[in-house]
Amino acid sequence: MNETVYLIGGLGLNASWIGKLSLSGKEIQPIDFPEPLFNETLTGYCQRLNETYTFTNSIIIGVSFGSLVAQEIARLFPVKKLIIISGFLKKEELAWYIQLALPLQLHRFISPQFLAKHSFALKYFFSVNNQHHLQLLKKGIACTPASFFSWAIGIISSFKGGQLPQSYFRIHGGSDKIIPLSPSINYDHVVPRGGHFMIIDRKEEILAVLSKYLTSVLVFLHIL
Repeated sequence: MNETVYLIGGLGLNASWIGKLSLSGKEIQPIDFPEPLFNETLTGYCQRLNETYTFTNSIIIGVSFGSLVAQEIARLFPVKKLIIISGFLKKEELAWYIQLALPLQLHRFISPQFLAKHSFALKYFFSVNNQHHLQLLKKGIACTPASFFSWAIGIISSFKGGQLPQSYFRIHGGSDKIIPLSPSINYDHVVPRGGHFMIIDRKEEILAVLSKYLTSVLVFLHIL
């Protein structure tokens, strides 16, 4: 039975850049974002991803924008488990200033390369205090193709969420400035003082939480 664990990174941080990871004795396979086709929907994009990867019976971990891709995969294919890290299920969870900016479609005029030059803003919004991590973030954003950046922001702007076909496990940062912690949401685990870049700077803590969770899940699934 396929128990592959896939990791889908965020906008500006391909999953393979997070480093070699393993959980419960299983190596995590990163999924980097291929270029979207012209006017491709999120559904079409995920169906095309499945031509390269096998999502049925797999465990999907989505980080930030990658969580939207992961959610759509879970709607399309019978995955074993869906894990959402620093993500959202509906646009209303985004910070108020992001919700105000999305309808203005500023992404049509601002390139990722332009954003990568603004260290102060990146440090603040992503809660990055380590210079090495800041350079990694800047490189990730600068290397993001403008076409993918524009497509991804369009997906975020039009994302409607919807009922997921199964339960999911959700990890969120207590100090996330892009998707602020909400008192109305029951998170499975909150990382104290964790920012939106915690998949990098709090990686070991997150891995420990996931390892404990997946160990119990996989044991339960094998009993069934």
